[in-house]
Amino acid sequence: MILMTRQDTLSVLITFVIGLVAGGYYYITGFSFKDSDVSTKDTYSDFAIVGKAYGNCQSDGCLSFQLLSDGTYRVLLNKADVGEVSKEGVVPKTLRKELTDNIETLALKQLSKKVSTKNCSSMEGGVDYNFKITRAGTDYELDTCKTNINYNTEAWSSLAKLWNYFETIE
Repeated sequence: MILMTRQDTLSVLITFVIGLVAGGYYYITGFSFKDSDVSTKDTYSDFAIVGKAYGNCQSDGCLSFQLLSDGTYRVLLNKADVGEVSKEGVVPKTLRKELTDNIETLALKQLSKKVSTKNCSSMEGGVDYNFKITRAGTDYELDTCKTNINYNTEAWSSLAKLWNYFETIE
């Protein structure tokens, strides 16, 4: 026969109350133990562009950016003397429309074809540019050193305008 002392009863009661309080806290603050409906999507499958410069741009700062389909952007500039500078905003609607109109799937397929490494600017002390473009759920990579870039296409012209826009924002 097991007898419970007053101390044992008090310990069980305190444990029960603490469990009740902790469970109530988790329930109220949303830390429930079931799957939540909160989206954890961190990619954009509709339309997004990520661009970066590489090569001999370290002294002036290598520019990189992310542009989403709604026109919002984030630009990062790594300057040796200042460190990382970040800017956020929205590109003009005319530029956004030009990008979505000119950067089509067919053009992306052509511009993203891999080529054997040629005389790249980055290999000769210059700067090359890399773009990762998501269009209609498919990712494309355009690189001035590694892919078949035709500089006379409307798609490339639009990307150049976007790059120039980011270089001139204050």
